Amino acid sequence: MTSTASPSALPALPRSSERAAALEAQLKEVQAQLAADQLALQLEQQRVKAAEERAAAVLAAAQEQAARAESERAWVRKQQEELTPWLESTSAAQAEAKQRARELATQAEDLGRERQQLESEQRALERMRDKLEASQAQADRALAQATEVSAREAALAAKERGLIEQEAALKLREAQLAQVRE
Repeated sequence: MTSTASPSALPALPRSSERAAALEAQLKEVQAQLAADQLALQLEQQRVKAAEERAAAVLAAAQEQAARAESERAWVRKQQEELTPWLESTSAAQAEAKQRARELATQAEDLGRERQQLESEQRALERMRDKLEASQAQADRALAQATEVSAREAALAAKERGLIEQEAALKLREAQLAQVRE
C-alpha cells in the first residue's frame, strides 16, 4: 500500500512558515516604528510643555509690565493736571511711558507669534498622535495575521503528523500481513 499523504501538501508548510516569518518581521518593523513614534511624541510633548511654560512666564511678565505702564501713565496724567508748571518735566516721563508702551506692544506681538507657533506645534502633535494610532492599528492587524498564520501552521503540522502516523500504521500492518502470508 502507498501513503495517503500527497507530496504537494508537504511544501505548503515551508511557504506558510516563510509567510509567518515575513509577517513577524513586518510586525517587528511596525512595533519599532511605533516605539520611535511614541518617543518622538513624548519629546514633542515635553518641548511643547516647556514652550507653553515659557510663553506663560513671558505673558505674565508682559501683563505685569503693562499694568505698571498703565499705572505710570495714569500717574503722569494726574501730575500733568495738578502740576501745570512742571509740564515739561512730565513730558519726558510721558515719552518714557510711550516708549514702554511701544516695547510692551512689541512684546505682545512676539507673544502672538509664539502662540501661533505653539498652536502649529500642537497641530503637529495631533498629526503625530494620529500617525501613532494608525501605526498601532497596523501593528494590531499584523499581529492578528501572524496569529492566524501560526494557528493554520499548527493545524497543518498536526494533520501532517496524523498522516505520518497513519502511514506508519499502514506500513506496520502491511509488514504484519506480509509476515502472516509468508
